[in-house]
Amino acid sequence: MEELQSINEEHETAREELQSVNEELVTTNCQLESKVEELAAANDDMANLMASTDIGTIFLDRKLHIKRFTPAVTHVYNLIETDIGRPLSDIAANLSYSRLIVDAALVLNTLVPRVSEGSTREGRWFRVRILPYRTTEGVIDGVVVTFIDITDQKLLESRSRLATVVRDSNDAVTLVDFTGRILAWNRGAERIYGFAETEAVGETIDTVFGEPRQREIRDLLRRVAAGDRIEPFETARQTREGRTIPVQVTATILRDEQQRPQAVATTERDLTEILTGRLQQQEIALLRALPLPVVIEDGNGVLIDLNGAAEALFGTVRDQAIGQPAASLLPPDDGAESERLLALCRQGQTVRCAAGRCRLGDGSVRALPLTLISLPAGTVATIVEALP
Repeated sequence: MEELQSINEEHETAREELQSVNEELVTTNCQLESKVEELAAANDDMANLMASTDIGTIFLDRKLHIKRFTPAVTHVYNLIETDIGRPLSDIAANLSYSRLIVDAALVLNTLVPRVSEGSTREGRWFRVRILPYRTTEGVIDGVVVTFIDITDQKLLESRSRLATVVRDSNDAVTLVDFTGRILAWNRGAERIYGFAETEAVGETIDTVFGEPRQREIRDLLRRVAAGDRIEPFETARQTREGRTIPVQVTATILRDEQQRPQAVATTERDLTEILTGRLQQQEIALLRALPLPVVIEDGNGVLIDLNGAAEALFGTVRDQAIGQPAASLLPPDDGAESERLLALCRQGQTVRCAAGRCRLGDGSVRALPLTLISLPAGTVATIVEALP
């Protein structure tokens, strides 16, 4: 009887232990279900995050095979779900970053992140960042490659650089609407035309450039608005001081995002120095062809040319004379008189048949009639009107 009671007590103990184990199993199952729910929620959150993010991301394993990716990465790589498990090097990239696979391998080996930039065929720019992929245990299990769209940033940088170039350009850059109102006026326009930006912007082109060119400018605006291609052309503009200067004009139409014409941008280059140089070269060529001796000096009194008759008269060679002081062809005592005549000439006067003396090639000094002609940029041509 006592044995049966002992057995019953053992069974009761075993039952209680079994009940305790069952309770533990129930608790464990509840915890497991909670963890499964948390994991499912985390997976859902991750899936939604990857689907909604605008940052293209590719997760690669240690062999640089694709583990997963976000939908936004398809702007750079033509990936589909069946590509998971494939080497990234097998996938065609729409990005000008040929070293991506090499750099990813370097990051995997050195654990040093790398950042670079590249553009797609469509002209979009991406900043590419490659980072080591670390597990919760701190183990390196591949790399993460992210592609951040920086197209707008690049566009802003380009516009900023363009604005700086336009602002500091030596040429006059203006922006005019189709009513003739000035919208923009750079430093080059201030320098060339004499009007400050605050004086020009908001005014009409008729007010700034005056009536003489009103019809020409209005016709230019009409043609540009109509879509005509305007080749660069030469014309004249009036400055604030009333001077008329030659300019070369390049006109471009500006459109909005819907390609509707908004304004006309013009770049106007002052041709004064260029045309002066052309005129000077033409006049020098004509003077060199004269049968009389001709000597040409610049505004600093340095010889810049002489013709064959002058070479014979002064006993010199043109190539050796160029760059020498023009006063070397005169007696030392005639410097003051020569400067007086040159000053008259540089004021725009033509000095005709002045009494002058020249030091000839044989060392003698002869009195000869001289005519001085003013050329552009302070240059003076001296013609010996009679040979000794």
